[in-house]
Amino acid sequence: MLRGGTDEGSMPVEYVFMGLVGCTHVIANNLAAANGITLTSMDIKIDVTMDSHGTRLINPIDVPFPSCILHITAEFDGPREGAIKVTEMLRDHCAVSKMLQESGTIVTENWMLNGIAI
Repeated sequence: MLRGGTDEGSMPVEYVFMGLVGCTHVIANNLAAANGITLTSMDIKIDVTMDSHGTRLINPIDVPFPSCILHITAEFDGPREGAIKVTEMLRDHCAVSKMLQESGTIVTENWMLNGIAI
């Protein structure tokens, strides 16, 4: 659906979630190093629910993105305890995740570490 543009590029709100994926990747790697592990690969998929009532001018809304689920598949070298710490700490250190959480979005991280779901 066109909303006043050419529909040839990303919508502005898509950049928020590109930022979330990028922040997740960078902060996860920083946390990995701080916890004695190395992330050797990482794949991040994202599912976002959007309430478009506000952008379609139907009515104002408080939480435009009620939920966001990150599916993070990572391989690592090092002690598993360090990898588990990364999964526990990420949501508190990624600035974009914190911004979304504080705005009312439920941000869920589903982790798969070395083939094992967390």
